[in-house]
Amino acid sequence: AEHRDCARERLARKLPLPVENKETRPRIDLIVFIVNLLSERSLQSVESSLAHLHSDCFLGKVCFLVTDAGRVNLTVELNTDYLHHLN
Repeated sequence: AEHRDCARERLARKLPLPVENKETRPRIDLIVFIVNLLSERSLQSVESSLAHLHSDCFLGKVCFLVTDAGRVNLTVELNTDYLHHLN
């Protein structure tokens, strides 16, 4: 029998994930944050969820998918000071 790895996606509106079913939850290989730049709520949700991730997750396991970027004119500053507090 041929073994095939399949990708499975799970959706969550925010982190942390619920505690129930933690033992049977599949391994998490990638976290994709979808950010709508026209939605303050979207930005706040991503920001609050980032606080629940261990800093080890950020190298190769987290990406950001940004929507509506062409409709806004903004300058983005990356503040990574809070990453030092995640360990």
